[in-house]
Amino acid sequence: MAISNPTLLDTQTLQTADQLNSASISPSANALLVIVHTVLASSGSGWTDAVSDSFGANLGDWTSIGVEIDGAATVHMWLHYAQCGATPGSGTVSVDPSGGTRQIMFVLELTGHNTTSPVTQYKTYSSDATPTSPEITLDSSPASGSLVLGAIGGGVGTTSSGATSGTGFTELADTRVATVGVTSCAVQYDNGRADTTCDWSLSNYGQTITGIALEIAA
Repeated sequence: MAISNPTLLDTQTLQTADQLNSASISPSANALLVIVHTVLASSGSGWTDAVSDSFGANLGDWTSIGVEIDGAATVHMWLHYAQCGATPGSGTVSVDPSGGTRQIMFVLELTGHNTTSPVTQYKTYSSDATPTSPEITLDSSPASGSLVLGAIGGGVGTTSSGATSGTGFTELADTRVATVGVTSCAVQYDNGRADTTCDWSLSNYGQTITGIALEIAA
């Protein structure tokens, strides 16, 4: 069974460090549920991100991947994922960072993946040099039929911030929060093409950028 293209279930933003809650979502049977969470502040490091949900036994434990950089701004990014059961029903997910001000959360799902060991490999990225063409290169070539998912986020940007997906990738989401101290985040994917390098072209995203790329197995 081929991996489905990811579906965006919800987008939320917040301009404080309070808990950020999704709307009610209804994941597909046996889906992989993924949260991408980006947080910006003026300074700080070593933050944590508490993730929770209301699905109970219908959703497995969360696994988290994180990256941070404390530069001209401080940007933290986490990617959380969990395996749904056959009848996940409806519920909410929440993220609660230990610091920060501007937050963006995307919630997405995909199906047709390896439900036992969904993530084969991942790589993180950070730069404090105003990158306009960031690349995240996985350590090994993805297997045929796998899906490469990538997220990029940062600041301080402008209200016209935008991310253009690299060759072979399809944009799933790209948004920003605030009019001053703008934080931006984008998600893209490459389904079945075995792309090793996840790349973007950034416009007005800011000096301090983080990213995560991972391979999801078929």
